[in-house]
Amino acid sequence: MAKIPAFSLGQLESICKAVGDTQNGLTASEIGRVLVECGIDDPGTGMTK
Repeated sequence: MAKIPAFSLGQLESICKAVGDTQNGLTASEIGRVLVECGIDDPGTGMTK
């Protein structure tokens, strides 16, 4: 698997807010789908967020 560049602190914070938002954020299956599209392994496959 190819390495991806590190996220900046601002990027990481924005991603965490979107993923962790239980009202309007992504669902677990949506998160998994985005990771697959980005070529990132999903260590939490089958788990809830």
